[in-house]
Amino acid sequence: MFEPPHVEDAFPGKRPGLPGRQTIVRREAELLALARDRSIAGREALAASVAAMYARHGLTFTPEEGELAADILRTLIRDVERSVRSALATNLAASSVAPKDVIIALANDDIEVAFPVLTESPVLQEDELAAVVLNQTRGHRLAIAMRPSITEPVSEALIATGDQEVIICLLHNAEARISEPSLAQLVELAPGHEAFQPPLTNRPELSPDLALKLAATVSVILQNTLISRFGLDPEAVRLASMEAARHAATSLLIPQAPPLDLSIARRAQVKRMIETLRDGDWPQFLALMVRFSGLSIRLTHAILNEGDGRRLTVVCRACGISKSDFASLYLHSRRAAPDAKVVDAKDVQESLALFDRIEVRAAQSALNRWRKSLTIQKTT
Repeated sequence: MFEPPHVEDAFPGKRPGLPGRQTIVRREAELLALARDRSIAGREALAASVAAMYARHGLTFTPEEGELAADILRTLIRDVERSVRSALATNLAASSVAPKDVIIALANDDIEVAFPVLTESPVLQEDELAAVVLNQTRGHRLAIAMRPSITEPVSEALIATGDQEVIICLLHNAEARISEPSLAQLVELAPGHEAFQPPLTNRPELSPDLALKLAATVSVILQNTLISRFGLDPEAVRLASMEAARHAATSLLIPQAPPLDLSIARRAQVKRMIETLRDGDWPQFLALMVRFSGLSIRLTHAILNEGDGRRLTVVCRACGISKSDFASLYLHSRRAAPDAKVVDAKDVQESLALFDRIEVRAAQSALNRWRKSLTIQKTT
């Protein structure tokens, strides 16, 4: 079996100090032979090598080099193990010069493969993203809703799914652009979807008119936020709230069920988060954690990927999660994360000890500071 070629071996003419340039054609047979190798280790090495080629030389490929590299990628994604495709997707996610057909194929793969491409790849354009939203799973949609930059048509496609978890994830993404008609549609839905209300309150696209309409159906705390942010007349908000309440009362055809006890609802949310982790559904868990904690997608993702788990401990303590549920979240989140590592028993013990030491008030104070920092960033 051939040894996996290094980047410099594949394109030796790009190394400083070498006299002349060895053409890529002379390496074609070896590279393609390795691409056909059924060894998982060999293909993983090849995937890493080709991805590194794009990272180092993508913008300076000759036509022959570019075509060879693209052919290798197409060979890799056609008939290889998911672990190889996953490694390839991770390594190519940030590349702006990776072949579009390869990136599109990875974006439509299993969510474990597609996640880094859907959340990061600059190659994917509106049409490709909208097609994934239409044809793939909730996990794919959640990943797209987490992208650092989302255009209005993509936001509209996500909203059109009617998937509450996807919409909540989108609303928490401060860098996503949402059109005024789409935002107006979500404000209309807000009275029946309480989870929409906090992120809607902080959306940068929210107009004063929509803010007044939203204020009529939200809690007093959110009303005060909207009054302060938009300079709304408190009396106008009070009258709008009364009108909304009258309208809701006259439109009811059946009695409402009694409100669910908050503690029961929170425990149900925690149970659902643990279940999604056990199922290996990382995008769904990340979306649920964003909703549960009230933090941004990026900060939540960073907290979950921290090696020591200290901020995760603070979040769980502040949100009233029990010690046993925290232990489950800690263990499963480290095993299910895209860049998962072996969980060290010592780290688990230290996290549980920290959980016992942290006072609830101190944890809540820290969590509120992180939320406040997010609000300031959104409104400035």
